Formats: sequence, C-alpha cells, structure tokens
Amino acid sequence: MSRVQLVVKNIGWACMKSDLRSYFRKFGTVLDIRIPMNYDTGFNRNIAFVYVKEGFSSDLLSGYHVIDGQEVTSMF
Repeated sequence: MSRVQLVVKNIGWACMKSDLRSYFRKFGTVLDIRIPMNYDTGFNRNIAFVYVKEGFSSDLLSGYHVIDGQEVTSMF
C-alpha cells in the first residue's frame, strides 16, 4: 500500500494524534500520524506529519483548515 506524507503546520500546542485523526479521516484513510515534540518544553513543535493512503481527497490541497480552533495549513 502506497502512502503519502501530509505536512500540517501551526498545530496547537495541545493538539494530539486523536484530534488530527478525527479531522483528517473525513478526507480518506489515515495510516499514521507523527507529532515531533520539544523535550525541553514538553510541547509539540507546532507541526505534524499525517501519513495517508495514496489517492487521499484533493480537498486538502486548499491548504487551510481549522482544528480545535487553531488555523493550520497542510501540504503534500
């Protein structure tokens, strides 16, 4: 199965994998999510990598989304 990496920038500091999975699954199959952490602060680095099944909905190409009240941008 081919997968594509979707980069999501400007996520909220409290954003969790479950928040991203709930939001992006309406566009297609979410295979995995990685949220890099800043281990000095304990918060995320305001970026996430969402791995999706190839053929994911092109609606994501618009780039702007709101997740938990935070405007984020996404790009393939």
